[in-house]
Formats: sequence, C-alpha cells, structure tokens
Amino acid sequence: MEDTANNNITTEQTTTTEVDKSETTAQEVTYTQEQFDKAIQSASSRAKNDILKELGIGSVKEFTELKKSYEDSITEKENLAKDNAKLNDLLILKDLNVKDENSEDFLELARKRITDGKDLKKAAEEVASIYPSMLNINTTTDVKIGSEKGEKSKPESKYSEDMLKRYPFLGKNKKI
Repeated sequence: MEDTANNNITTEQTTTTEVDKSETTAQEVTYTQEQFDKAIQSASSRAKNDILKELGIGSVKEFTELKKSYEDSITEKENLAKDNAKLNDLLILKDLNVKDENSEDFLELARKRITDGKDLKKAAEEVASIYPSMLNINTTTDVKIGSEKGEKSKPESKYSEDMLKRYPFLGKNKKI
C-alpha cells in the first residue's frame, strides 16, 4: 500500500511544489536609479564621516575651515620667507656699502658664487673685494699742488733735528 500511495501522486501536487520553489527564487529586488543614487550617497557620506572622526574633526564645515586656515598659513609663511630674503639682501648691501645702481648686479654675482661652504654673505664679501668699483668708497685724496709753507725752511740735511741737537758737528758737514 505504501508503494501505491507514492505512485499515485497527482500532477497538481507536483506543480504546486514547483511553483512554490520558483516563487522563492524569482523574488528579485529592483531599485530605481534614484534609490540606487541615494544608497551610494549614503554609503559615501558614512565613509566620509568615519574618516573625519578618525582625524578628530567633527564635520565637513569644520574641515573646510581648517583647510582654509592651513592654506592661509602656508601662503603667509611663503610671503614672510620672501620678505626675509629681501631684507637679508638689503642688509648685506648696506653692510658692504654697495652703490644703489649696482645692487642687482652685485647680488646676482654674489649668488653665482654661493657653494656648500660659502653662504651669500661670504660670497658678497668676495665679490666686493674683486669689484671695489661697485662700492661707495671714498677714494678721493687731497691733491697737493706745490709745497707747504713750512717745507722751504727745512734744512737740506739727511739728519733729523734731534740728531743735530745732540751732535752739532753733524750740521757743519752738510754734504757727506
């Protein structure tokens, strides 16, 4: 009897079982493009917030403020470095008393002489010694024309006045 019961399965029971299986596997979840975009946006926002939390930043707004202040600090530092270099150049030019019209040429020559063991100041001193015409040096000397009044009254002797006072006999022999 058991054999006949197993063989007498109706087709309705078989198809019902098959339909049940196909319904469970055929349930596909479909999303619209809008739902998909929202899901991607949400995942990226969560990842961004996780990264910000790891960095110790509370929000995106706080991050943009920090980024702006960081960039401003870098620009300010670069500007200060340029100003410092200009002031250093001016100090070197002033210390060496370089003429204003020669300052750019002088600095360019000095920069070409910079090496590992020689900084700009040492190179500028070297250029100053090579090219003294670039410096404001008072090279004018007093020009003497003729002789001074006191020179005519000096005796024509090869001995000094002190020697003649000590040894008067030297004055008698003017030509020796």
